[in-house]
Amino acid sequence: MLLSLMGIEDDGEDILTKDYHTNGKRLKFYDDKFVFTDSTGSEIFPVENRKKLDKALKNWIRKNKISKEKFVLDNLYQQDDAIIAEYVQLYKKMPVFNNKITFKIKNKALIEVEGSTRIFYDLKANKEENVVPAEIVLLTNKDKINGTIELIDLGYILAQEDELYDTPVWRVRLSTGESVLFNAFTGEWINLS
Repeated sequence: MLLSLMGIEDDGEDILTKDYHTNGKRLKFYDDKFVFTDSTGSEIFPVENRKKLDKALKNWIRKNKISKEKFVLDNLYQQDDAIIAEYVQLYKKMPVFNNKITFKIKNKALIEVEGSTRIFYDLKANKEENVVPAEIVLLTNKDKINGTIELIDLGYILAQEDELYDTPVWRVRLSTGESVLFNAFTGEWINLS
């Protein structure tokens, strides 16, 4: 898994509590996250072409054995002088919104990768139920949506840390970049704060 980034063999210990440094690279685990930083500039990506960048970053995920699951590009934007690419893990062909990997690329070089350690574990979904149509969710929760809707998609989220299963949700992405989540079984708004 991630230790291949550092050229370190997995010793079978719990790596999710360690901090690794070697030759300008660092891998740190904390608060259910991992952060990989690379000051060597050795990983170059084609940032001028979205399709090529997407393919190259997905290859990077596979090459470094981050997860056996697939990932999909969820958001791509520029922040100051860096390109930020956010990927979410797929489960049963649907995105798991809090199983995210974020790449930060500066001057075409990968400088940071941050992600949820949940991507290393097997996923479980709630029992099968009928999903409330997005139209019904929007009509019954119009007071929770403040802005112009850009995208509505169905995926999964672990709403609370003590839950055993990921819950299907409708994600409503607004033009402001904000996302509003609704339980896909009940249509209820999910407050993550």
